[in-house]
Amino acid sequence: MTVDEYAGHLGRTTAEILESAAFVFTEPHEGEITWTEELFEAQLDFSGHTTGKIMIALPMSLGAELVANLLGLEPGEDPEIAGEIPAAVCELLNMIAGPVLAGWYGEDTVNHIGIPTGSKVSPGAHTDWRGDRFISANLITEMEQHLQIAAVFD
Repeated sequence: MTVDEYAGHLGRTTAEILESAAFVFTEPHEGEITWTEELFEAQLDFSGHTTGKIMIALPMSLGAELVANLLGLEPGEDPEIAGEIPAAVCELLNMIAGPVLAGWYGEDTVNHIGIPTGSKVSPGAHTDWRGDRFISANLITEMEQHLQIAAVFD
């Protein structure tokens, strides 16, 4: 598999999970992303065929939309929703990791997926996960919110 094929699978799988689990529809985004609001970044370690991390970054407002959709609420319906963003984004990352690794290394390869962790970061503190070190995909939602998904290998 080429780097572009790894990245394409990462982006397509993320889009499929977001659509089926959280009713968030995305498309690939090739341009630069200018983050303008606080982000939530989550990551999880994996091992098996190889070792590394899978990471996701998205604006807190998109995180709130994900939580609302996962819980069957309207965005803004529950003022406590922001407190659920970390758990929801970490769970989505967990849901993404399994199919991504199976697609990269085959369904019969045993992969161990760690527990996702995450934190809020300011827009300027986010490291762009594109470049030689990362396999990454940028996505944009129908509401023009961006998210970035990436993997880095040890």
